[in-house]
Order: sequence, then C-alpha cells, then structure tokens
Amino acid sequence: MDFDSTSIADQIDKLRLTGGVGGLETGLVYDERMTGHNLPGHPESPQRVVHIWDALTCNGYVQRCKVIQSRVATKDDIQLADNEEHYQKMAAIPTLSDTQLHYLAGEYDSIYMNTQTFSSAVLSAGSLLEMTEQVVLGKLRNGIAVIRPPGHHAEEGLCSGFCIFNNVAIATRAALDRMGVKRILIVDWDVHHGNGTQHTFWNDKRVLFFSLHRYDHGAFYPGSPDADSSRVGGPGAEGYNINVAWNDARMGDAEYMAAFHNVLLPVAYEFEPDLVLVSAGFDSAEGDPLGSYHVSPAGYAHMTHALCALANGKVVIALEGGYNLTSISNSMCACAGALLGDAPPRMKSLIPNDAAIKCIQSTISHHSKYWRSLKTVMDLQAQQPSQSNATEVLTGSHDTAAQIPVVIADTQPQTLPMESSSEPKLESAEHHPGSMKSHSQSVGAHSQDQATPPKPACPQPIQSDLQQLRLQVFSAMEQAGIEQMFAVEPLRWCKHLLEVKPIPPPGEIDAFQKCEVCSTSQEVWVCLICYKNGCGRHVNQHMAQHHESTSHNVVLSLADMSVWCYACKSYVYHVAILPMVKAAQKSKFGS
Repeated sequence: MDFDSTSIADQIDKLRLTGGVGGLETGLVYDERMTGHNLPGHPESPQRVVHIWDALTCNGYVQRCKVIQSRVATKDDIQLADNEEHYQKMAAIPTLSDTQLHYLAGEYDSIYMNTQTFSSAVLSAGSLLEMTEQVVLGKLRNGIAVIRPPGHHAEEGLCSGFCIFNNVAIATRAALDRMGVKRILIVDWDVHHGNGTQHTFWNDKRVLFFSLHRYDHGAFYPGSPDADSSRVGGPGAEGYNINVAWNDARMGDAEYMAAFHNVLLPVAYEFEPDLVLVSAGFDSAEGDPLGSYHVSPAGYAHMTHALCALANGKVVIALEGGYNLTSISNSMCACAGALLGDAPPRMKSLIPNDAAIKCIQSTISHHSKYWRSLKTVMDLQAQQPSQSNATEVLTGSHDTAAQIPVVIADTQPQTLPMESSSEPKLESAEHHPGSMKSHSQSVGAHSQDQATPPKPACPQPIQSDLQQLRLQVFSAMEQAGIEQMFAVEPLRWCKHLLEVKPIPPPGEIDAFQKCEVCSTSQEVWVCLICYKNGCGRHVNQHMAQHHESTSHNVVLSLADMSVWCYACKSYVYHVAILPMVKAAQKSKFGS
C-alpha cells in the first residue's frame, strides 16, 4: 500500500491542534450567565470573563479544546465547604430589594450584590465542579474554568473579598468525598492570600495548600497574620499549608519560578497528588492595578507547564482575581497553551531579587522539618555565610531558577566511574479588595486595559566566589546525604550510566522539542544515548517504545529535568549527567 506522507503529517497536525495527540482533550467551561453579577465601575467586572473568553476564541484555543456544559451547584454541593445558614441567606438574594441588598452586602468585607449574585455564584461553583469531575473521571486530560465571582477569600458562612462561595474548596471536597481522590494539591498564585481555602483545609492532610502572595508584612489584603510563612497547618496536618509570603519588593517571573522550583515542586513530588487545582488569580500579572506585580504570560505558562508533570497531568485551572483585562486575557491564553502541550515561551534571565530569596528561605525554614525534600536545603543554607552565596544556591548560579541545591561542577570525570563516588521596601499600598471606598479611589484613575505600574530598577546579578560555593555544596551533600535532596529517592549510581553519550555538537539540548513520532509537546523525554525525543507513558509512550526497540536505558525529562533508567526502573542522580541536565535547564529557562 502506498502512503501519502503529506496526508499523514496533516492528520498529525490536525490531531495536535484539536488536542487529540495523547488521547484526552483539554476542557473549557464558560457561561455568559455569570455576567449577571455586576456593579458598574467595580473592578470585579463581568468584562473579566467576557474578555478572557473572547481572547481564547480569537487565538484558537476554544477550537482546540472541548467546551463542556456548565451547571448550577446544588445546595448539597455548596455545603461541602459551607453551611446551610449561609447558603439559605445567599439563596434569598433574588427576592431582596436594592436597599436590602445594599445592607446585606455591607455585612461582609468587600462584597457587592445584585439580584443575580446568587445565580452567578452557584453557576461559578457548579461549572468548576463539572470540570473537576470530568478530569478526575478521565473524560478530559485537564481543563480551565472561566468563572466568576471568584472564591478563594470566601470562608465557611462568610462572603469576603469579592467572593461569595469558595469554588476551589467546594471542588476539592467533592473530589475527596465523592470521587475517591486521595490527595489534592491546591496552588494559589493570586496576588492575595487565599485565606478561605487555607482555613477550609487547615486540619486536612489530604490537601496540600500552596499559596504565593503579596504580604508586605501583613499590610496587604486580607491583612492577616494567617498569610505568614510561619503558618504551616493545624494539628495533625503540619506542613500541609505552605505560604510563600512576599515582602519588600515587587515580584515577577524570576521570583515566582524560584519559589516553584525551590519549594513547591520538590514538596509536590514528595506529596504525590492525584489532582492539581489552581486558584489562578492574574492580579499578580504585569499591569494589574491592584497587585502591582510583574508576572508575564510566559511566567504563567511555565508554572502551568511544571504542574502538568504532576498527578498524571490532571490539572484544573479556575479563575480567581485579576483586574487588567488585557493582562488576564493574555495570561489565561498562556495557561491554555501550556495545558494543550504548547511549548512555553522563553523567559528572560531568571535572577530573583534579594527580598524574594529571603522570603523563600523563610518558607523553607518553617517546612524543612516536615518535608525531606526541603531538609537538605536548610543544611546547605547553614553552610552559606553570605546572602550572595545563598542566592546562587537558590538560583543555580546565574543560569536558572532551578531545583535547589544545584550542583555545578566544571571538573567532571571524562570517563564514568564503575561505582558511585562522593556526590558531588515598598510604599503602603491599598488593600485589595479593601473597602469599597478604597476601590473607587485606587481603580478610578486606571483603565482596566492599560493600567501599568512603573517598573522597579532591575536587580543586578550577584557576584561571589563560585568555586568556593561549589566546594561547599559538595561538602554539604556528603554530610547530609544526597538522598535527602529528592522527594523520590534516586539511585546514586547505576551501571547503565556507562551508556550515556556526550551531547552532540553544538552541545545544546532544546528543551522545547516535540515527540519525534506524534509531535506532542507534552511529557517529552530525550534519550541520553542517541538524543532522540519521545513522549512519556502518560501520553503515547513513544519513549518507552524507543527503549524497547533500541535497549537505550537512560532518558532525561524535558518537563522536570529528572533522569530515568528503564532497566533499573528508577530515577538516577549522578554528577556525570549534570551537563545534560544543565543544558536542558539553560534552554528552558534562559541563561
């Protein structure tokens, strides 16, 4: 039979564009009825979801995804994370007069209401529930819920901070109690602390809650010490509440990626979630009038891409805050691309500022007693007498904001050993959501489309004695035990490392390569013997098939930079493979 190679290539491209490569599709849910909740001039405007949906459509993401039917959350659904009294109070909203609505909203912090508030809120919660259920049941690979009103500030029995019901908390409880999910990771990258979500799961070790938020030593909304990095969880669940509380500087891509790679990802791999839910507030984005931070769409894409390596790719993104219409639209499009398997855009040099390093170190210090993956970090920090040395440990010198501690060795063996050797201040800002008065004052002067705060001076790279740092790192590794660095303990040596070949000229590994067989960008591995690329076992298993046909055993993940040996059925860590890991990191995160 004659095959038309052009036709086959076209079919593969069609599968990729429709999300068909790898089997399951990415889901989207949106319902314009959620725009009924409205107060003219308020930053939490219906235009937020309208603009996001228009951007997803115009950029082709809606066409590439499976749009699922929204649904209304029932009383039983809401009461998974709320009480009956509060539900009944909200359910009566459609019957109230404007005056009654005004007084009811006044009982809460930063809340407005109209006759359609309740219907919008139950549609928001129900739509996220539907998306979560379809991902958990395997009907979808992952998904995005373009919903409002947001939810992460809402507490049991209490509206707060533009939020009526806690959408993510309800979906999490449903997954745990109804769908049989054992462990859930909640990542909240909204610029404001997710106080409601934290309190809901304070004593529940089935849920790992991770929040990156502007704190300003307690001065930023919601203005509670509960957002501090010292708050680690309730009795029996210590270590399962992780706050990276930003102070003293305006943060952006470098700082968020450093927190991801130095805190979240090591702990997440150790926790091994079955599902990842993201409270995706884009008020940490460049140009937001309330957050004044500088995370770019590329930054959100990389964070989403990293999360897709967890929980067999079961990731659900739920809209929370974000008040610059352009920023939130571009940012959500970037997340959609990452979920679909598109290669995240390259980012600029990722050197976090000193204030961020201090905040990350604070979080690690409070959690190292609970997570083995963070313990060695503290051991290494104890070796570092200066802030500049700590910076290099946290960032992997000046190359990447990679997993810490990063071992950088110039003097690597030319031939592999037969057995293992020693291993190597800010002005006071208005409190979002704050009072209704503060909103009109802070937002009135801004266009939601164009509000862009002035950029701070670019931090300068920190210089120190890198060779001395390398020796300190190796010494600390020997003293602490290399296995303490990893959530899943790797082999310190395996004989199949003798098969590994040098990187072919020009000595680079493109971290954005696609599977050579099916062209997917999801879960791509590179063979360290022949340097061919193939997708992993959760996609189409082309790298496993490559191993079976060639007996090439050692492969490098371009998603999380781990190295796997098929013959040993284990992850491997050895100084000999560091050049390959560093080359992939440099390609992915920039030099």
